[in-house]
This record gives sequence, structure tokens and C-alpha cells, in this order.
Amino acid sequence: MHFGKKMNRKQVNFEDFLGLDHSPGYGDMNGQSHYESLKKDKDGKWIISSLDRDSFRDPLIETVYSVSEDAVKSFLVFINQKNILSLTDRKKSDLFVTDYSQWRWDFSFADSAVGKGPELYQLWEYKEYSDADNKLLTELEDRFEGLSGAVISKKKTD
Repeated sequence: MHFGKKMNRKQVNFEDFLGLDHSPGYGDMNGQSHYESLKKDKDGKWIISSLDRDSFRDPLIETVYSVSEDAVKSFLVFINQKNILSLTDRKKSDLFVTDYSQWRWDFSFADSAVGKGPELYQLWEYKEYSDADNKLLTELEDRFEGLSGAVISKKKTD
């Protein structure tokens, strides 16, 4: 996996995109959590798996949504046009909160180099983002939310 400085990737290829993990960040002193993953299922279809819990006392709810291939392609066009992955180059911030789950985005791409694992590009809350960066991050969130199609399944886990 690549972390840190190999962030000059200008274009994202649909064929190399493995998926992404996203957490919007929550104050989790009581166990509230939310996590989403865009990936292919065992049949090669794009899905979003969403895990939610309101508190430690509540069950974890997993909801799986269908996602069209065209929607994923459109999302990656946006990533390319806005050079979203360049946001990984931002400096770390001095801010850190210990009782809070930060927001983060983890983008995974296949690595064509023999013997290497996937390339991982991470965006997270504790970096110094400009106002323009924050607008892009808001648009990223909005576009990601728009990917979800029909509910495929929903289950509770205690």
C-alpha cells in the first residue's frame, strides 16, 4: 500500500478502481458510528455497504445498496476533473480530538507493479484544508451520497 507522498496521480482509471471506504465522523463517546464502503460484491456488481449504530446499546445495522456502473464511472470522472486525490498532499493540522471519530476517505486502486498490494489514498479530517478544499469535500460527500440505488438487503447484528 502507498501512503503519504505518492499523491501526484492525475487521472483515475475505472479499471484500476477497487473501491473506497468512508466515515463522515462522529462523536462516539456513546458508541454512535457510521461507515460506508463502495466496492464490488462477489458477483462483480457495485454496491455500497453502510454500517450504522446509534449507541453501544443499539444493534449494528448493515444496509446494502445497489450502485450502477455508470454512476461509479461518473463519480470517478468527478474525482479526475476536480483532482480530489491531490487533497492528500495537505499538511497535517495541529488539531486532534481524542473522543471523536474523525471523518475520512480511503480510495483503493489496483497496483500494476508485481508483488505490491493496492494503492491507498487517504483524506482525513486532521489536515489543513482551504475553503476551496472544503467546498470540494462537501461536493465529494454529496456525490457519494447520490450513488446509492435500491436497497438490496438490511440486517441487524447485536
